[in-house]
Amino acid sequence: MTVSYGEFVRRGAQVLRDEKPRERAAFYFSPSNAGACKRELFLEATGRYRFEPDDILLGIMQDGETHEDLTLRQLREGGVEVVGVQAPLDLLIEDAGDAALFLAGSGYARCPVCGVGFESGVSVLHGHADALLRNPETGETEVFEHKAVSGAHFDRLTQVLEKKGFGPFFRESRRYVVQAGLYAAVLGLSEERGAEAVLFYKNRNRPEFLEVRLRYEPGEDALRFVEAHLVREGRARRLSAEPVVLARFLERLERRLRDVGQAVRMWRESGGENAFVEVLKEVRRLTSDELRECRFCEARMACARTFGGLLERQRTAERDEGERREVRPEDLGADEETHRRLEELAEQFAHLDEELKRIEKQRDEAKRELTRILDEFWEKGMLMPNDCVRLPRVRVWRTVFEREEFDRQLFEGLSEEEKEVVRRCLTSRVYSYWSCRTEAASSNPKREKRNSVAKNRMVSEFSR
Repeated sequence: MTVSYGEFVRRGAQVLRDEKPRERAAFYFSPSNAGACKRELFLEATGRYRFEPDDILLGIMQDGETHEDLTLRQLREGGVEVVGVQAPLDLLIEDAGDAALFLAGSGYARCPVCGVGFESGVSVLHGHADALLRNPETGETEVFEHKAVSGAHFDRLTQVLEKKGFGPFFRESRRYVVQAGLYAAVLGLSEERGAEAVLFYKNRNRPEFLEVRLRYEPGEDALRFVEAHLVREGRARRLSAEPVVLARFLERLERRLRDVGQAVRMWRESGGENAFVEVLKEVRRLTSDELRECRFCEARMACARTFGGLLERQRTAERDEGERREVRPEDLGADEETHRRLEELAEQFAHLDEELKRIEKQRDEAKRELTRILDEFWEKGMLMPNDCVRLPRVRVWRTVFEREEFDRQLFEGLSEEEKEVVRRCLTSRVYSYWSCRTEAASSNPKREKRNSVAKNRMVSEFSR
């Protein structure tokens, strides 16, 4: 009989869960959730959704803590001074408004994590930075936020940052960036100077690290993306991403929290009716980045129920053509003249599309037969690469070139020994194709030849 140890693990987890149930803390704002979607914060604050990780997710979170402890030990051994671990950092919010319901002091008196108490009547955004480090070069204290992620997640973040820049990266990691930025802001305001934070991603599967350095400027209320480094295969490489500034960083954040607090108050006063919807500005057509985030959000079902099926309508709109929702002009409220004009244009488009397909098919057949005949002369050696055959109203020539593709920026960063290894590993590919153009549309064959020669010269110079 085959034994499934996974089933025994599931049973054991259930026994442990029954013996030691987890306490559910009341919802409150913190740096770790301040960057979340306002819909998600609203759902948690009103009790319509509660983040309750299962045993598998709890195991992943505990594994992340193990990675964090290991990284901090390695930093100490490497000569970096760790000033504090899980350091409490507080941001005083003077104009809290309705957000005071969920802030330390005005909303709750004692932190459920560290147990520190707060003065009644004040509104404080309270959190705990993973670590505070002493920068070995500048001697200044800076925030260190550690995130251990899967290999697939790590690769996606690296690609987004390297290919698209800090802006798309912020949308991809908004919650973490806001968290690290808040800690840097608290540190900078307390010392009346700019302060920096390092958002440190560790690949769980491979010894790779992605470091994103942020800097908060108190005088400008701006969070800047300073630089990013990728450590892979024992070598650090700076990613060439354009700098980005998040202006009015704290001002916008406080306004987000007030919006959520106001929506919660309106929901309570209206007995749970939808009066809160107008307050949450994010109830709108979602962008592709936000929609992707929604697909992985634990609150997506509660969100779809609460906000009138918004997410489901958008998922339907993104399905393939066979499953798209059909809408007629009369469904859009179009008048009779607009309706008639749309039908005329549609009929004209359909007719022209059929004619274009028929003509393109005939053109392709003529080109295939023309180049088939010229291929016979090519095989006999009577035509050479880039020879132009002049026919009535048409010119035909065959282009042949060899190209080696490589990442020159990455290549220049290698040592001479490594460059030599790369040169030996390079393979060449020969491209050969016919070009057939009418005289009116054809480009200059001499120019085409010069461009091909230039490309080949670049490859040959690299290969030497």
